Amino acid sequence: MSTRSPSLVITDVGGTLLRTDELHLEAWRAALAHYGFEHTQHLAVVHQSFAAGNDSFTTARQLELPSSIAIKIAERKRKLAEVTAPVGIRHEVVQYIESFRVPVCAVSHSEEHWTRAMLIEAGIADKFSLVLGRTTETSTSKAELIQICLDRFVKDRNVLYIGDTDTDKNLALEFNLTYVSALAICTTDSQSAETTGPAKAYE
Repeated sequence: MSTRSPSLVITDVGGTLLRTDELHLEAWRAALAHYGFEHTQHLAVVHQSFAAGNDSFTTARQLELPSSIAIKIAERKRKLAEVTAPVGIRHEVVQYIESFRVPVCAVSHSEEHWTRAMLIEAGIADKFSLVLGRTTETSTSKAELIQICLDRFVKDRNVLYIGDTDTDKNLALEFNLTYVSALAICTTDSQSAETTGPAKAYE
């Protein structure tokens, strides 16, 4: 990024900070099986949509099932996935974030209370100035959550966004933020993972 340190770091949670992929995928498998749709083609759609960073209802709509069934599957998957359980931590990402010594916002399209609980379970909740996610009353998009972070903390747009999917990269580009993928951080040292310009995505 620029020679200045960022004024804010915004990071995705699932897949970026916490290794929650298998937890979510197992919930998808169980939800599909409950309704009799544990077929290979449905699981393939889930894997593809999940890897792209789509939320549960977006993924369910791609299953090409009747909408009423798709909604029920998505609702069951969310309920099954949102249990507080130990998961792996991407320590390299946490250390990279800490190196900047600026406010850090964690954003997730999972339930906010569950996201907080998972960060507490992982022992890293105190590292974040703000944790935002979907609530029972509202289905706030990740773009809206990013905007809340920017409105609360930022006077300029020297902001770093860390994620792990194409959706995350596109959000960074949409807001003209500098993007670094979690994979880049985990496979290089923190200096080589830094970016060199706003809105340029590095993987």
